[in-house]
Amino acid sequence: MMTFLGSRMGVARFVVDLLLDSRFDSASITITTRGTSEDCYVRIAIDTSLEDIALIKAQNYSCRHINT
Repeated sequence: MMTFLGSRMGVARFVVDLLLDSRFDSASITITTRGTSEDCYVRIAIDTSLEDIALIKAQNYSCRHINT
């Protein structure tokens, strides 16, 4: 499980990018808003072989990796 934090717009774009990438077909993605702030958490359950790709995609949308 990987967790990322980013702005609502950045998170939305990051998740769309993941959903359009066929390698992430079996990923489980959960988005959680952070109270009234503009930040959201994204939790992704993926195969460990895809973690590096997810990290690169997250950086493209200014989403910060919190933990694995």
